Amino acid sequence: MGMDTLPLSKTRAPLRAAAALLQNGRGPWPMRGSIKAALHTARGKTSLRRALKQGFHAVLAALLLAAGTPARASRCAAPHWPVVALAPGLWWVQAAEGEAGPGNGGRVSNLLAARHGKRLWLLGSGPTPEAGRALRCQLRELSGLEVSDVVAPWARPELVLGQAGMGAARRWAHAEVAAALRRQCPHCVPRLAQRLGRSTAALGPLRWPTHVLRGAQGRLGPWQWQLLHRAAQRPVTVWRLHGQPQAAAWGLLWADGPPDGRDAALPAVQAATARLGLWGAQVQHWLPEQGPWLPADAPAGQADYWARLQALARLAVQRGETLPATPAPWPGLPAAWAAHPRHALNWQHAWREAEDASLSAFPPR
Repeated sequence: MGMDTLPLSKTRAPLRAAAALLQNGRGPWPMRGSIKAALHTARGKTSLRRALKQGFHAVLAALLLAAGTPARASRCAAPHWPVVALAPGLWWVQAAEGEAGPGNGGRVSNLLAARHGKRLWLLGSGPTPEAGRALRCQLRELSGLEVSDVVAPWARPELVLGQAGMGAARRWAHAEVAAALRRQCPHCVPRLAQRLGRSTAALGPLRWPTHVLRGAQGRLGPWQWQLLHRAAQRPVTVWRLHGQPQAAAWGLLWADGPPDGRDAALPAVQAATARLGLWGAQVQHWLPEQGPWLPADAPAGQADYWARLQALARLAVQRGETLPATPAPWPGLPAAWAAHPRHALNWQHAWREAEDASLSAFPPR
């Protein structure tokens, strides 16, 4: 049976998906605009309900457009990155979801590239020199420019070790991030190599930043940035495209499940996530560490997740309860988050911090 004769009963799932994205207005950018435009083009000014009833093809086209505009087939060497053109001179380099491993080559952090005059700026660079070289080639094909400047947003090896494949590009990081890289890389590089099933040498040589930023916030090329912290010595930098509603918050936001609290102090990561809202209406679309773009209210929702998790852990410790596997889901907690492995790890983390705080409240004898 061909698609042209596909019965209505077989189209209900994608129809419901498109309807939910449109009616709830919650689809990740650029999905909402693409779906609306596709349906409007296919059906004129017909209502959504009528458009959905009139055929499968319009909705299928909308769902295909929802992913943005994929880059053309590349002639560059593998590994090939999925690159989506979001707007003229702006590209989203999509990450795989989940943990780094041989199957995804460690490409588990989203990246963002922007043309600014005759320069091409890249936030993040990938996990290995070969991944960096492959991406550099793909971006040259797409933009006609060499990557001129590459930024390390925070000290995560999956996000920054590709700098070794970026040729003569200037390497930027905040001074605190640069210090964290030097402090952590001797340990994190061997761990990443083990997860990827590769030798440590395959992830080197390490390339340290050649240019450093200082202070709490500033402007660099097409970006505005601010410095935040996941913990006392875990700095992250948040980047907003100047004059545009897009921003990226590596180390603070996730879209493939709940946020990740590993190597963080939960009060600090909660406060940092809440501070993302200071940009207010200027930011409508957030690029997370992993997963698709998030809406404007995502920082508030993820900060609330941390607040609720910590409150439940403090209450359980005060009651003298033994550590349960995970807390009972609270109203508003997505079912997919409650079942995600990161949620269980976050709960254990919150419990340990609450227990430590409880013990430290009593002075030593």
